[in-house]
Amino acid sequence: LTREDQLVDDYDTFAGIVILPDLSDLVIEQVSITTDVTVTVRAASLAAPCPCCGTISKRVQSRYTRTLRDLPASGRLVHLIVHVRRFFCQQSTCVRKIFAERFPSMTLPRVKFTLRLQETLREMGFASRRIYDDAMVSMKDTS
Repeated sequence: LTREDQLVDDYDTFAGIVILPDLSDLVIEQVSITTDVTVTVRAASLAAPCPCCGTISKRVQSRYTRTLRDLPASGRLVHLIVHVRRFFCQQSTCVRKIFAERFPSMTLPRVKFTLRLQETLREMGFASRRIYDDAMVSMKDTS
């Protein structure tokens, strides 16, 4: 298979898989499927609310890129490249003069994982703790 054939086969494999369940507030700019899946997204809205005062702003100050990890898809790591805008707050009395748009359906501020991955990791931690606790109880019962 050529590289293009492999990418087409990979695309067909992923066609029925939901990688990101809620994209109502995002625009997918690019999807790259190699050994990993990389999805590049940006906000669909032209404006964003200030997290401090709630004032809607359309005036962009700058842009930056965030990389998030998500749940694997078909055994492949999934990375989200998020193009984030910084806005000027239009409210003169607001303490925050510049703010970054937020994606509350996808992740929390300053976190490197999606909400879905965070929840899965938390559940795995609780499951591990239950297994450990059960093992300790059975060890006490046998002594």
